[in-house]
Amino acid sequence: MVIRWDTTEASPRLEPGQLWRTANSLASWRPGARASPCIPAGARHAGHAYLPELDVPGQETCCRAAEDGFPQHVTPPFVTCKAYFAPAPHSHGVATRTRFPRLFPLLGSSLLTSPPRKLPTKIMAGPLPACCRFPLLIVLLLFLLLAGGACSQPTAGAGDRDTLLAVKKEWGNPPQLNSWDPAAAPDHCSWTGVTCAAGSGGPVTGLALSDQNLTGSVPASVCALRSLARLDLSYNNLTGAFPSAALYACAELRYLDLSYNQFSGPLPRDIDRISPETMEHLNLSSNGFSSELPPTVARLPALQSLLLDNNAFTGVYPATEISNLAGLKVLTLAKNTFAPAPIPTELAKLTNLTYLWMDEMSLTGQIPEELASLTELTLFSLAYNKLTGSIPAWVWHREKLRYLYLYDNGFSGDLTRNVTALSLIELDVSMNQLTGEIPEDFGNLKNVAYLFLYRNQLSGTIPASIGLLTRLRDIRQFNNRLSGELPTELGKHSPLNSFEVSNNNLSGPLRETLCANGKLLGIVVFNNNFSGDFPTKIWSSCPKLTWVMIQNNSFTGTLPAQISPNIKWIYMGNNMFSGSFPTSAPALEAFYAENNRLCGELPPDMSKLSNLTSCRKKKPSRRSFPSSLGVASPLPSITARKSCSSANPKFGTSNTNQYALEVIFHNRMRQYECLTDDPTRATAVYVPYYPALELHPHLCRSFNATARNGASEEFLRWLSSRPGQNPATIKGDFPAKIWSSLPKLISVIIQNNSFTGTLPAQISPNIKWIMMGNNMFSGSFPTSAPALERFYEENNRLGGELPSDMSKLSNLTVLSVPGNRITGSIPASIELLQKLQTLNLRGNQISGVIL
Repeated sequence: MVIRWDTTEASPRLEPGQLWRTANSLASWRPGARASPCIPAGARHAGHAYLPELDVPGQETCCRAAEDGFPQHVTPPFVTCKAYFAPAPHSHGVATRTRFPRLFPLLGSSLLTSPPRKLPTKIMAGPLPACCRFPLLIVLLLFLLLAGGACSQPTAGAGDRDTLLAVKKEWGNPPQLNSWDPAAAPDHCSWTGVTCAAGSGGPVTGLALSDQNLTGSVPASVCALRSLARLDLSYNNLTGAFPSAALYACAELRYLDLSYNQFSGPLPRDIDRISPETMEHLNLSSNGFSSELPPTVARLPALQSLLLDNNAFTGVYPATEISNLAGLKVLTLAKNTFAPAPIPTELAKLTNLTYLWMDEMSLTGQIPEELASLTELTLFSLAYNKLTGSIPAWVWHREKLRYLYLYDNGFSGDLTRNVTALSLIELDVSMNQLTGEIPEDFGNLKNVAYLFLYRNQLSGTIPASIGLLTRLRDIRQFNNRLSGELPTELGKHSPLNSFEVSNNNLSGPLRETLCANGKLLGIVVFNNNFSGDFPTKIWSSCPKLTWVMIQNNSFTGTLPAQISPNIKWIYMGNNMFSGSFPTSAPALEAFYAENNRLCGELPPDMSKLSNLTSCRKKKPSRRSFPSSLGVASPLPSITARKSCSSANPKFGTSNTNQYALEVIFHNRMRQYECLTDDPTRATAVYVPYYPALELHPHLCRSFNATARNGASEEFLRWLSSRPGQNPATIKGDFPAKIWSSLPKLISVIIQNNSFTGTLPAQISPNIKWIMMGNNMFSGSFPTSAPALERFYEENNRLGGELPSDMSKLSNLTVLSVPGNRITGSIPASIELLQKLQTLNLRGNQISGVIL
């Protein structure tokens, strides 16, 4: 039985404490006592105490207390009530809505623990008279109080439990909801994602089922939870159209989150039917909703947050209607395909707005000055649009602003010098056309953690005050025109984890304080004018450092024998490092140190370099050859015999000959910025080849070997003898373990050195490319290399015969071994090399026919 106290016109307003006094006064009533004030159902609106209200369809009767010996002149307290006899708790369609106020503390715990009273045996239709017998009225009043709190709650709870089981069934009884089992857990309020009012067993007020891998759509029975106010189904795999049929039946929803699902199609034109009086938070972001955004989505007057980002909405969004949502605090329209348009000035009316996200929605024009009225903003994001003009000064004066994202637009002009938005945590104005210097006031942003100014046209120095910021974590100022030295204390006072200033004109030393707090993940400073010894602590004392990109500067110093165990990528080419190759770098995957002064042999034990996938330590080239034609010092004449002299004219600064041209062109190709070691990504392949040096022996074919090769050899000897141009070749036995003990090694590029040693019979099954020409390797041809695709070993000392069984070399596409000492015949199994495209066996002693 569910009872609701109704308000009558004669019922006075319940004042603070009056209900308590009324309840206490019942105990002392006696014949002749004055009537206490009545307790109307309207008390629940008085702001101090109110009774439960349950709306359940059922048979309605009025309860009435019969006269029970009271004198007619005695007026007992009266109550106007309605008693509803509800269907059984398990009947279909029964749902309750219960609010639990501060009534119970006012009445005291004794009433809550008392056993329920029996319903009066005499129930008659009609209003309760004012002359009811006193004892019967006491029993009835106490029953009414207890019925609202003790009887209605289990009824609502039991009904909601059955509704939850129906919801689970409509979703196909997914294992994620196994806890929804009354046999194992009778209290449905303890089930996964379920929130109830007034503790256990109460009516369900919230379902939080985010990230449960739910499929299908929203069950139709979910809104049978009549007290449901919060529904979070985000991060699932729900599909289909907007579930209006299910959700329109929810009358009390305040919070609805359907984000990160796979809903699609247009939003219904009558979407304002979804809890129109109570809806405060509506999140439909990151779905596939399409077509125009209906204006009715903004006709939910209680809305405080409206999230529609990351969909496929088109056309014009209803800015005018949205601007009428006076209480709106959060608005996200980002990443939709709206028609290009300026920022609506109507949004200036949303003065309570704290969060405005309008990225990637084809905005044009300038940021309106009218938006200066948005003084409550904490996030302001207009990235990835086509906005132009300068950044308004008011943006830099929003005292509550914490996140500012204006990147990837067409903003121009200088950054303002006066910055008072001191709450900023993340500042990103990158990828624009901003000019001028970095404001000194940026050093006053004590809370800033991310400072992104990259890909602009900023000039001047990095203010020294930025080095004093205590919360700075990430600096990205690459691709500007910055100059001067770095702030002396940069990184000393903050947990800096990323530092990127490449492609500027910065000079001086790299600050050792960059890793003072041990948080640094990466250093990216390539293409600057930094000089001096590279800080040795960075190599070994930065526990989280992962990548070091310092190429194309003038750093000096040496590499330590042991590199930090976390460093994966080192790009240090075109500097002036000296010393030996490191012996230990457990995490190192890519090592590019071309055009430095490293010397000596590779480590004999390379087991502590086992993660290397790409290693480039080429001969110096940046400074070995002229950068343009005809600037080399005069070269001497080369003595040749008779007709061979015509191939070697006198050449010098103004008469660059064919040999030098080929060397210069080769050098330029080696510095080409788009070079890749991955053939699958290449659109063109450059193979170094000096045709003039090759041509000369053919022109001198009638002469002996000394005459034929003399000019070429003399040119190469001259090239190696030039001051400052003698390449420091690597020599010694090539470590045998490299061929078999580096499980991730893919390519070996070691040509043009003085390596000795032999190739093993079995090459690692991961190595795809071997380029080892112009060394002094000896021994036999490998018999097994399952992944090998390209094998260049020209001009070495390989001997013996080709393998009789070449089935374990079946992936070869290039086999080039000219100028070796291979003998015997071509094996018949060469026909198994079905992928072979290039075969060069010239200059050996091989015979036979290739079918």
